[in-house]
Amino acid sequence: MEKIFLFLLLILVLINISMTAFAASIFDWKTYETDDFIVFYQEGYEYQAEQTLYYLEKYHSKIDSVTGNDKNFKTCIVLQDMGLEVDGEADPLPVKISIVTNNPQMGPLLSYDSWLRMVSVHEYTHISQMTNTKGTASVLTKIFGNFFSPNRHSPIWVLEGITVYNESQTSPYEGRLNAGYFDTLISSKAAADKLPSLLEANYRLDYFPKGQFYLYGGVFFRYLAETYGEDKFTEFFNEYGSYYWTPILALGDVFPAIGIDKAAKKIYGKRFPDLFEEWKSYEKEKNKGWQIPGKVIASSKSGSIKGLTFADNKLYYFKEKTTKPAVLNNRSVYNLIEYDLENKGESILLTSLMPNVASIKVVNNKLYYAIGVGETAILYSYDLKTARKEEILEDEFNDYSVLENGTIIYARQNNEKFGSEIWKYANGDEKKLGITEEFIGEIESYQDRLIVVSKEVLGSNGIKFLDINDVSLEEIIDTQYPETNINVIADKIYFISNYDGLLTNYEYNLETKKLAKITDGILECKGIKGLSYKDKFYFVSVDAEGTNIYEVPLNYEEVSLAEEKVIEDNIKLDLSDLDIQAKEGKGFSKSLSHLFKPTKRLFPSLLAGEDALGLNSYSIDYSEYGGLDFYFNTQMLLVPISISSIKQDDDEDEDRETCLNLLLPVYSKGTELRTDIMLDYNTNFSENVIPGVAFNLATAKNNLSFYLQNNVNNNGVNSEVSYSYLMDNSSIVLKGSKFKDFEKDDNIRGFSFDDIDNGYQLNAEYIHKLFEVRDGLWNPNVFIGDIYGSIFVDYFNDDDLDVDEAGMANYLYIIPVVGISMTDDETKVYSGVKMEF
Repeated sequence: MEKIFLFLLLILVLINISMTAFAASIFDWKTYETDDFIVFYQEGYEYQAEQTLYYLEKYHSKIDSVTGNDKNFKTCIVLQDMGLEVDGEADPLPVKISIVTNNPQMGPLLSYDSWLRMVSVHEYTHISQMTNTKGTASVLTKIFGNFFSPNRHSPIWVLEGITVYNESQTSPYEGRLNAGYFDTLISSKAAADKLPSLLEANYRLDYFPKGQFYLYGGVFFRYLAETYGEDKFTEFFNEYGSYYWTPILALGDVFPAIGIDKAAKKIYGKRFPDLFEEWKSYEKEKNKGWQIPGKVIASSKSGSIKGLTFADNKLYYFKEKTTKPAVLNNRSVYNLIEYDLENKGESILLTSLMPNVASIKVVNNKLYYAIGVGETAILYSYDLKTARKEEILEDEFNDYSVLENGTIIYARQNNEKFGSEIWKYANGDEKKLGITEEFIGEIESYQDRLIVVSKEVLGSNGIKFLDINDVSLEEIIDTQYPETNINVIADKIYFISNYDGLLTNYEYNLETKKLAKITDGILECKGIKGLSYKDKFYFVSVDAEGTNIYEVPLNYEEVSLAEEKVIEDNIKLDLSDLDIQAKEGKGFSKSLSHLFKPTKRLFPSLLAGEDALGLNSYSIDYSEYGGLDFYFNTQMLLVPISISSIKQDDDEDEDRETCLNLLLPVYSKGTELRTDIMLDYNTNFSENVIPGVAFNLATAKNNLSFYLQNNVNNNGVNSEVSYSYLMDNSSIVLKGSKFKDFEKDDNIRGFSFDDIDNGYQLNAEYIHKLFEVRDGLWNPNVFIGDIYGSIFVDYFNDDDLDVDEAGMANYLYIIPVVGISMTDDETKVYSGVKMEF
């Protein structure tokens, strides 16, 4: 056993050594710096850094005006290429923004002229709003850091509502409030009288739609601006930013009456719950009689339906299913569905643990689909006759097309400058065909050409021909409105756009050059991948409960292209136009200098901080036993390493324990059966030197994990196995552990032992959701979601203590736990409170 673990440790060391290329790459970081911003970027990403800095400089004064922030501070921005992943984050403590450079696919939820502009405005709004302090609160943040900023302690619908509002103000074609999807959702909820309370809108719930605080917060802020004026935002954030007491013990979070409601009453004359009810009444009146036309033929009440396509009298699509097998344990799986239009029934072809990306194609009885796996996508084929699945290629592609001869053409983002690389895959070989100056997000085959959805560096998506011989683009439809979600059938292109403010399905005839609106001119439907079959039209839309596929008669209303709105058209993305000069610098040394600018001071930590790139962080905390505990984390070699020095108890003679912990994910693969392997290493530099290895296997309904550790110094061994069977609203959990000469914590409810190092332990538990409450109080702010019950049995045997123990109990989520635990010579009542966060 010792030799096995020493061998694993040797592998770990070799892997670390092999990462010297990454270690060298950290010196490739560079900076552009102005008086207000410093942008960190890696060599080769100059144009993304320049654009980001331009947009921040152009819009930050307007954003500061809306949020009321009049401070002089410098914001750090870190740009990263993470393949197909899309993200943006803002942290007010170090005053830092993180932006992923990938251009996301535009569609019903998201519309943008420039992704870097939209995400920069969104994230900087977070920084500006959360760091706005006034009066005594400003003094506290100067002493303790932005942890004590009152605006940081705003409800999440405020935090995300003002950012969604701001991102939608730079262009009438940009932001979630201009995309159409949010309006469709609100109309559906309002017409069904299912708009939530303000309390409910603030919590992360597992029912439709997910991330509801973006939706309700953004639309509510738009209503406040239209009804009371945008200048009231400034007054509100200034007023609330002076409430120095709200961050203390999270008083403002628990008691809105002394926080946001007090500020709202002064600025708006009403508390926020009253304002929210006023907005709901407005939406209900506005959307009386509103409905999505057509017959529902398939539904997903807990998630999305994506990739709708048509072949041989069947519809194909991915349907997301969300389950909640335990408290705060949501799980989504993605089923590839075949819907038979003749027999009116769904069949599941396969299940994936990861979401689908790109589109679905059916060519020569083979269905092609792509699954997103981290930073890349894997393209598969599925034989509709034999049900045989085959992996074709893995790359960072945005979309693809399959020609009749099986050749695959795909597009991936060009990282050197804005645009896309066009690649050809045939007979196992890949060939780069060229580069377009426009970013391509969708591809469909048409005769001997391709039809794509593409956009310029600043502007909305349009529909164009792509000639793969010279990689040239020719316009078909390209307005300032986004035209997306195309599907080509015969000589017709089906697509969606929001020419009339809400997303609508359109058909464009490639032969006659005529444009028609579908579904009798009903504007309120969010159509995706319209398809014709027996004079029927199928599209995806949302109602108050979830996402549906609708069937309607195929009708046409010939229309002209919408009149475009006037927008600013002189943006050259050049800082000199703003009379600003950016200073270039070395990124790595500049990043490390941020370690000397602690983000927490005196409370809740004595000192805590991190470098700008997030590669190193530290904290000096107050120990519960007196004195100080020290922590340092680094990812300099792409491996998370933690070093700590802590006081373990209040014994003055007891030495401090210094530990090193290292975790290295070495393998992660699979979409239907996911396999993860991780190595770790822990030592306290004295009696414990413990390498370990973990294996995790997961399917849609099953989780199996195995963990093995060895203490090299005394040849102690710890082995653990865990299995979970997951159902929609319940789960069965089985655990077992066997250990020899290995010190560990006991896990039997009702007993506690100081010394456990030889024995075994078994646990069995059934967890079930009993009912939903989803209600609470606004003052104090308490929300009760789902109530779960559990029955468990714990068994423990320790060879040294020579005692067998068992426990059995029944408990409810955040409800007192009672039960009975027994040993050979003792029986006692077990009681306590079960709380899971």
